[in-house]
Amino acid sequence: MDMINQRSASRGADSILEIRGLHTSFFTSACEIPAVRGVDIAVRRGECLGVVGESGSGKSVTFLSALRLLASTGRIKRGEIIYGGHDLTKASASRLREVRGGEIAMIFQDPMSSLNPLMTIGAQIGEMIRAHGRSMNKNAVDARTLELLSTVLIPEPEKRLRQYPHEFSGGMRQRAMIAMALACKPSLLIADEPTTALDVSIQDQILKLLRRLQTDTGMSIVFITHDLGAVAELCTRVVVMYAGLVMEESPIEPLFDAPLHPYTRGLLASIPGLSQDRSRRLIPIPGSPPDMSAAPDGCPFAPRCEHARNICLSNPPALTPIVSDGQPDRLCRCWLYAPDAPRNPLNGGFLSKAAQGVES
Repeated sequence: MDMINQRSASRGADSILEIRGLHTSFFTSACEIPAVRGVDIAVRRGECLGVVGESGSGKSVTFLSALRLLASTGRIKRGEIIYGGHDLTKASASRLREVRGGEIAMIFQDPMSSLNPLMTIGAQIGEMIRAHGRSMNKNAVDARTLELLSTVLIPEPEKRLRQYPHEFSGGMRQRAMIAMALACKPSLLIADEPTTALDVSIQDQILKLLRRLQTDTGMSIVFITHDLGAVAELCTRVVVMYAGLVMEESPIEPLFDAPLHPYTRGLLASIPGLSQDRSRRLIPIPGSPPDMSAAPDGCPFAPRCEHARNICLSNPPALTPIVSDGQPDRLCRCWLYAPDAPRNPLNGGFLSKAAQGVES
């Protein structure tokens, strides 16, 4: 069995959710926009997986596709989403209702637009509990709601359950969304930019809350963000996406110690640090993400990459396993690491990483 097949087999054994070869597009009157272009991601049981990338990289669309929550203009063109041994792309509407919220929960980046302004927080959490077949009377629902508000560390829960979203601060609204997500004790929590628009101290509180919940309950978490600093605080493994593709996958420490893909290096180089020399300028990634209405033929990062050669513009590199200590625990989509990279730079190709002597 080759390296990729070995990795795929081991993924299936310990994964709670597997996304295989996912292609999702949005359609306008003028064109098709391919937002996700063949993504493979496995979420392991009990882990916190970070999914990072710039806006428009496809990270949110990937997991909205997994729950079949796309806008009316979006469509899964092909691929599989395996949960509980079954493909959710073929699931019935009733099965999807069971999965959403009851088994896989999602929290969104803007709680004010996700919460109903005309209902109290307690009523909204109670509605979630009852929607998933919990046969409880009103007193039991109220008790469970108070328990959830206390779990997410909202002060004075007895008072807060009778309040409306506008009476909550931004951080408290996000905690209320987390409480709703936990209402039915899901096995997997997908957190889509949950700290966006919150100040730094509140962001830290939300990250600590998610870490504690993951430890206490053993549930899996997918943490979708553009903030690599937040990923370092919470996650054990990271998927880096760009232009609808997975560009790199790695355990958290190797990713920060020795990033492989030039895009990942660029993201890390643009992060300010408390201990860095203030005279040193941050290094932004030059250029802009590609226009996905005219998706590039080759590597989508090539126009912004200082290592790009002709082959990068015309031929898309495969996602290549990078062996460390005998285990293919990292993946990178770059001609720098491809075993079949052209060996003649005069033909506009990369040498392989080993032959070229490129440092990571």
